[in-house]
Formats: sequence, C-alpha cells, structure tokens
Amino acid sequence: MSTPSAIQRQLDLIIRGLRDRQSLGKRKRSGHVAQTEITIDREAVDTATRYLERIGKAISRLADPFRTLNGIIATGCIPVESPEIQCLEEPARLEHLRFVEAYNILIKRLPGFQSLINEFQKNEYGTQWESLLQDLSHMSGLCRSNDTSSLKKCPRLLLDEADPTPPELQSVDKSSRGFNSPICAKLLCPIKYANQPDAIQRIRDGTIKVRASIWPSFVYEDGSYDPDNMDHGLLRGRLLVRVMRHIFTGPNTAMKPSQKLARGCNARKLAITQVTPNMIAYAAVQARVMLSAANSWTNEDGDFILSVFYDRIINLFRDDEGGEWTQQTSGWWNRQVFPCIETVYNENEDEDEEEDLRLKRQRLQRVNRAQQAQMGAGTQTGEGAAQTGDGGHMGEV
Repeated sequence: MSTPSAIQRQLDLIIRGLRDRQSLGKRKRSGHVAQTEITIDREAVDTATRYLERIGKAISRLADPFRTLNGIIATGCIPVESPEIQCLEEPARLEHLRFVEAYNILIKRLPGFQSLINEFQKNEYGTQWESLLQDLSHMSGLCRSNDTSSLKKCPRLLLDEADPTPPELQSVDKSSRGFNSPICAKLLCPIKYANQPDAIQRIRDGTIKVRASIWPSFVYEDGSYDPDNMDHGLLRGRLLVRVMRHIFTGPNTAMKPSQKLARGCNARKLAITQVTPNMIAYAAVQARVMLSAANSWTNEDGDFILSVFYDRIINLFRDDEGGEWTQQTSGWWNRQVFPCIETVYNENEDEDEEEDLRLKRQRLQRVNRAQQAQMGAGTQTGEGAAQTGDGGHMGEV
C-alpha cells in the first residue's frame, strides 16, 4: 500500500509532467522544440500521459459517457444535502445526483485525482486547468468511440456460435443493420411487442415508436420476459454480457470468459474486480449502438435517446439499493465477467459485501420485524376486545 509521502511524490511528478506536456505541445506547434528540449522532464511527461489515459478510460466506462467532465467536477463535489440543491425541483435534484455519483466514482477509482483537482484549480495554473479538462474530455470521447468502432467489427457477438454471419452484418457500413436486419431488429424490438408477428413491420411503418422508455429485447435473457414479473431476466441478455467482456476483459473473452485477466485488458488497467451498475449501463448503450444503423457513437437514434436508456439502468439499481434483485443481479454479473475472482467472493461473502448496504438491509429487517410484531400484538388485542365485548353483551341478555 502506498504511503502518503509516496502518493505525494507521484502527484508532484504528474503535475510537473502535465505542465511540461502542455509546454511541449506549445513548443512543437511553434517550431522551437530543439531550443527548449532540455527543459522537458521526459519521465514526468510519460507518467502524466499514462495517468491522463487512465482517467480518460474511466470517465465513460465507469462514471458517465454522456455528462461533461467539466460539469462532473464543477458540480459533482456539491453534496445533494446542500441547501442550494435541496431547493431545486425533483428533476434537477436527480440530475445533480448523477453528477455527484459520477464524481464520487472517479475519486474512488483514481487515487490522487482529488488532489490533482485541488492542485490544478489553484489560480496560479490559469488556463492550464482548462487545457487539462479539454485533454481529458478528448481522451474520454476517443475511448468511447474506440469501443464503438471495435464492437462494430464483431458481428459474431450477435449470433449463436455455430450460425454463419449473414451478409448484412459482414459489411463495415452499418446502414444494413438496425431494423433493416432481421437479427438486429429482433434484438432491438421493444420487449413488450416481441411476440407480436407484425411488430417489426409496424416499427418500420412508424406505427410503433421505439423509445428508451420501453426495454429493448436484448436486455432480457432469452425467453425470460414476464410482464407480471418484469425483474425476471432483466439485464441478463446474452449480447450484454458479450459486450461487457469485449470491453473490459478483452475481445478474446467475449464469447467465453477467461479464467485469468490478461495483463493489458481494461479491467486490469482500471483495477476492476467487480461489475458495477455504470459498467452494465455503458455496455448496454454500446450494445444499442452496435445493433443500430448508426456508423458512429450517437446519443439519438430516431426516437430512442441513449442517455435516457443509460439513466434508466442506473435508476434500477439506485431504487433497489441493497435489495434482493440488485444483489442477485450483481452476483450473476460477477460470475459472468470475473469467474476467476468469484471463488473469493463465495469464501468471503459477508466480508465482501459493502458495509453500508449490509447496515441498511439489517436496519430494514429490524423495522420489518418490529412492524410484524406490532401488527401481531394489535391483532391479538383486537381479538381480546371482541371477546370481551361479546361476553358483556351476553351477560346483559
């Protein structure tokens, strides 16, 4: 474990590297590299560049692929309980909560990031802070686009292993996908219309609007949808799992999980050992783009808004925090993506669980037991009163 002094030395090196990196960029553009090359600390620049790349990878994949980094840092540090936030209307409070959640994820996942923010927000750095945010935002967007491009070239993820790849999925041009492709259309079709034989045609005709407010079929495990139990099979779709593995544990593990994380995979680079709701939501929006006819990342595909789709998935877990569905779904995802770590979870199940969630669940259980006991006592008291009343009435007769 790194000591505070070691972390500070690393931070100092990164800050020096970031300043030299920006200076080097300016000198290259001005054509005076040779005269000033000696002033550049190459080790610091390389360390800073690697750290920037790690932050860029974390923003979209772990925190939020839609909200700006500037917004996350500027407003995410303001607690939800603050008076200025509490006085907002509910939609604005919920939006602020998303910024806070994204901010907390970055601070937790990136050691030293809070110190870096504090340091670079000092007045002495001036426009360098703005340049740093621009660099990070660019890296985040590039990371997101690279995932989209990589998935576009892997149509096998949509098929059973033995199925041949149809011509419309072989083309790099995605205009033949979306509802133009029978395979993609089946996965994109809103789940509640999936069993209607004319649903795809009605979607093409515009009779059925495909919006993010209705779950697409690919988020459900095959044949699991039950309109009376909509939690069943939700977020367990085969394509979702393959996309998750493709992004985080590597393309070679997409169809079958690896028992060992490759050194260069994103899970190792970002020190990820468990699947989070944000990772599931990110895999879902990337899967949606992969299935669509759009050739690049886009937030809007007709009436379907990906950012709304992303937030709906996050809300599923937030609204059921500590609940049975959340725990079962999280455990299932960890087994699908990180089977090599699952044995540790099984052996140390109680220790592995988040303390705050355990505490919340235990409190809820105590409240439920107290309510049940109170209801039972009330029932017995009522029965006793009824018996006493009947006895009195009989005596009067």
